[in-house]
Amino acid sequence: MRKLWGKILSLLTIVSLCACSAQETEGKQEEVKGKQNIKQKQEYTINTLDSEELLIAHAMGSVKAKGINQRFTNSKEALLDNYNEGIRAFETDLNLTSDDRLVARHDWKDYLYQTLGQKKPEGVGTNKPLSYKSFKSLMIHDTIHPLDFEEIIQIMKEKKDIYLVTDTKDNNLDIIKKQFKYIVNKTKEVDESILNRIIVQVYTRDMYDMVEQIHHFDKVIYTLYQSADTNEQIRDFVKDHDNVFAITFSPDLWEKRKNAIPMIKDMGKKVYMNTFNTEEELASYRSIGVDGFYTDELRQKQNGLVITTGNINR
Repeated sequence: MRKLWGKILSLLTIVSLCACSAQETEGKQEEVKGKQNIKQKQEYTINTLDSEELLIAHAMGSVKAKGINQRFTNSKEALLDNYNEGIRAFETDLNLTSDDRLVARHDWKDYLYQTLGQKKPEGVGTNKPLSYKSFKSLMIHDTIHPLDFEEIIQIMKEKKDIYLVTDTKDNNLDIIKKQFKYIVNKTKEVDESILNRIIVQVYTRDMYDMVEQIHHFDKVIYTLYQSADTNEQIRDFVKDHDNVFAITFSPDLWEKRKNAIPMIKDMGKKVYMNTFNTEEELASYRSIGVDGFYTDELRQKQNGLVITTGNINR
């Protein structure tokens, strides 16, 4: 009997040692896997407002869905994926719903439903806003979540190095007033200091004045696609307002606005351009002093710019 018990104890000892060994091996594998994931993330260079060349994620940047990079989503997944790939400045389109909630959407035109893989709800007129409930119920490309402004602010509360660049679209001063009162009030409800990381794009001098009546934002970009100003008027406007730290324009305005670049640079201000998605597109403008670019897909690594890979599981 003693011999039998001895054999049983020996067997139990062996099983216990094997189990411990298996757990140790599994733990080491998880540790290695974790280190690999960290290494993979660290391949991307953090790109901030202080970077030599700023990258601003256009419409929160592209995000992988249905096997390809999807643009214009203004989504939670796009924001978080591109944050993990080093982006810290995010441009987002902001529009009011029919019940006056501010949400991240480029517009309400019919084409955008198709672009985002959505079915337009019945009874909604052409270019008419959805209700907040309808907006939130429409997934983007089946798996991507639409964002409202409050959700963006919550993410900014958690990730304290994110900057939000607003693209509120409208030039109607009454709507601008409503939009920015919403932005300021909702942000203050969460954390007033987040207002210091909201960069306002203004399209006209009148818009700047309206926004100033509501709140003095630390950083403002004069975006020129709606502006009728001459280059000299742009120069004087930027010079007269310390918080206007940059101008932005697109290649189709190049001939009209190229002479504004040295005027702005001589004041120590920034010149940004939009929207570019290849290294070749950036090269010629970089060489003449453009400081940053809005982009859907370009990300920074140590050895240069790359196209985002996104989340391949979505």
